[in-house]
Amino acid sequence: MKDYDFVQKIATDPSGTLSYVESNRNSMKPKTILLIHGISANWRDWKTSMLDEISMLGYRTIAIDRPGMGESNRRSEVISLEDQASLIMRIIRLLDSKPLLIMGHSYGGSLALKMALNYQNDISGLILLAAPTHPWIGGLGLLYDILGFPLFTKIGTKFISLYKPERLISSTLIDIFCPQKIPTNYREELNIGLTLRQKSLEWIIKDAKMLKASLAKMSENYKHLNIPIEIFHGTSDKIVPFELHAKNFHEKVFSSKLTKLKGIGHMPHHFRRNIILQSIVSLLVKR
Repeated sequence: MKDYDFVQKIATDPSGTLSYVESNRNSMKPKTILLIHGISANWRDWKTSMLDEISMLGYRTIAIDRPGMGESNRRSEVISLEDQASLIMRIIRLLDSKPLLIMGHSYGGSLALKMALNYQNDISGLILLAAPTHPWIGGLGLLYDILGFPLFTKIGTKFISLYKPERLISSTLIDIFCPQKIPTNYREELNIGLTLRQKSLEWIIKDAKMLKASLAKMSENYKHLNIPIEIFHGTSDKIVPFELHAKNFHEKVFSSKLTKLKGIGHMPHHFRRNIILQSIVSLLVKR
């Protein structure tokens, strides 16, 4: 299999910059694949999982650093999920005018859904991997809830950025991949130092804190979605529970197809690549 050499590029918008990598830039195929990573990652999460395999399909493929993450800058006025969706869509329209097949993981799936709701004419289909789709009862967990208080956000994120507590980093990665094992060299290949910068940590906390309210509003409009949507969700996902999110969404959206991944946790693209790749191929040939 060809090992693609992805060169990072920067696109500029008045609300910030968007860092991205791409393959098959001059492809004549009629669609573009857009990949959006989870809340605390960057485009390299796709590189460590299935970016090469997707690129082998021959379609133009763009993997972005979400606003405020990786090498993407984000101005203070880009606050909501809708703001991020708007920023990404403005830049993608400048880069490519072809219909988008968007695959989003976790928070990136929520962002992909927001883009589909707001820009349905630009999007030919969605693939949601372990994506939050509905508001939940309770908070985000002790650490998020504590750091969510404005007084503690600056102090807490500065501490983590400066001291990079190993126990916290290790336990977070274990939780994200559980019950599967963390892939070898994942931390290094992801360049986890990008996530541990104070400004990125602040955006992660703010985005997580606002997600619940955004999903409450979005879920009222899911009935308007009529594009093909493929959902992949693990039954052992402790971060984004299957029943509340994947199952609930699938029951509301008639154009969706749900694949239940028995025993898989929150990172299906690392452990069920083949079935997800088959889904991408299937959606690329539709309408």
